[in-house]
Amino acid sequence: MFRNLLLVALGGALGSCSRYLIVRLSALLWPSAPSQLGTLAVNLAGCLLIGCLLGVAERTRLIGQALSLLLVTGFCGGLTTFSTFSADIVNIAGRGRPVQAVVYAMLSLAGGVGLTLIGRSAALRL
Repeated sequence: MFRNLLLVALGGALGSCSRYLIVRLSALLWPSAPSQLGTLAVNLAGCLLIGCLLGVAERTRLIGQALSLLLVTGFCGGLTTFSTFSADIVNIAGRGRPVQAVVYAMLSLAGGVGLTLIGRSAALRL
């Protein structure tokens, strides 16, 4: 258990640092671009990466539990939770539950934005 937690923590730290560096680099390379460009790049790259890792894990035995914890849960989770969100939707739909996948996606997006607005509003009134 402790070993697994360390793998996730190491991967998460590397993913979070990578996200920070990619967002900063995009701002330096394209200063006139919208500030969300780096976040968009990270989210899309994270989705591609987690998809590749999951596909390799399904097709081969190259990615065992330890490497999956380090790369999928840790690194991709630290890089962007959006990749995990996307993978969850793909997994739900892949189990023959497309309606549940759509409902999950819609509730997550609407709920996340709604709760962000509520939290921001509450904090501004303090």
